[in-house]
Amino acid sequence: MVEPENPIVSGRDFMLQNSLLNNNAEQQCVSAVMGEVIKFRKPSLKEKHKGKTLCGNGFHKWVVEQNKQFDVKRGQLVTLYKCARCGATKTKTH
Repeated sequence: MVEPENPIVSGRDFMLQNSLLNNNAEQQCVSAVMGEVIKFRKPSLKEKHKGKTLCGNGFHKWVVEQNKQFDVKRGQLVTLYKCARCGATKTKTH
């Protein structure tokens, strides 16, 4: 006598088999889809403008970018400064 491929299962056994199938399917989907985490929330105004208010009022954070350049036309050393927060540049002759 040949038994049917999918015997009728009732009650608790059916729920157990169904949950095992769903867990395996979810694990396969999650492992195939995992990638980079993307932020979907809008950044707050505090985060958006962090570090820009000081520079906007003239209080830059100057860092020397290139030291001891020589300006041929003026015959002087020139130092190039760049703001670490906003990226503005300025030059100073010595």
